Amino acid sequence: MSEARDPRQAWRRVTTWLEQHTPDVFDPRPKNGPVRVWACANGFLVSDRGRIPASIREAYEASL
Repeated sequence: MSEARDPRQAWRRVTTWLEQHTPDVFDPRPKNGPVRVWACANGFLVSDRGRIPASIREAYEASL
């Protein structure tokens, strides 16, 4: 089988590219930790785990 047509070679190129790029490139939102700390300090009720409501995330981004 030709190396150019070998699907394993193509997959190897894709995974190499993915390894070189951080998730921040794909997800520009701030991480949850700072948002939770800010929310607690500003009187919002947020859980220690799980999804942060969009309204809280928007308020955090507006405060920056």
